[in-house]
Amino acid sequence: MKKTILVLLFFSFYSLNAQVFKVNKVTSSIFIGTAAVLQQSAGLVNDEFYEQLSENDIFDLNENSIPFFDRWSITRYDENLDKISDYLVFASLGASMYISYDEPYTLDNLIVLSKIALTQSALASWSKALTQRNRPYVYDDGTNLDIKQKEDAQQSFFSHHTSTIFSLATYSYFYSYQLYGSKPLLAVGLYGSAAICASLRVASGNHFPSDVITGAVVGSAVSYLICKQHNKNAKLKLNLKYNHIGFCYNF
Repeated sequence: MKKTILVLLFFSFYSLNAQVFKVNKVTSSIFIGTAAVLQQSAGLVNDEFYEQLSENDIFDLNENSIPFFDRWSITRYDENLDKISDYLVFASLGASMYISYDEPYTLDNLIVLSKIALTQSALASWSKALTQRNRPYVYDDGTNLDIKQKEDAQQSFFSHHTSTIFSLATYSYFYSYQLYGSKPLLAVGLYGSAAICASLRVASGNHFPSDVITGAVVGSAVSYLICKQHNKNAKLKLNLKYNHIGFCYNF
């Protein structure tokens, strides 16, 4: 009987500490819907700013217009490295969704993950639409003209892949840290994979170093702030409804 009680107490204690995020589903639905609209609207803005590069435009491009710390990364487009970076992002997303599975809190976890993914994606999409920065391979003589003239060729700043994978790494490590404490090997695995993805974005000719650094900072910051705001023990709370926005800080 005593053993049974101890076992029940153990699992009761565990379940109380297994919840990492506390989510207001109404507030979160509004947030997710708004972020989705902002992300999609970036495409309309991009259509307004985008102008296809002509052969003369590409011929007249001057490498000296690129900051010195980015200039060294001009290289030929590499489709294979591009695809590998895609696979790393998908693998990271799969890992984050797997970590999110923790009944009865799975739905709350996935809501937080969705808010992170959509927010960083909206920021990246708007940044690309507004800056229209040429990718490094546009300046490379060995890259096919057809690739240089695609709309995607002017979507360099900032790196969406890097922002996404760093936001997922931050989410996964934050969740694990809240449950199990510091896990250096997990951190190395998550952020190491993210760093490799960022490196591949540069090596494939898709991005300048400043693009991936900005993506890493934005993705990590967005993820951490959203995780922190939804942490069940968080001091700072955001209350967003259709008729007001409120902040609360518990001392």
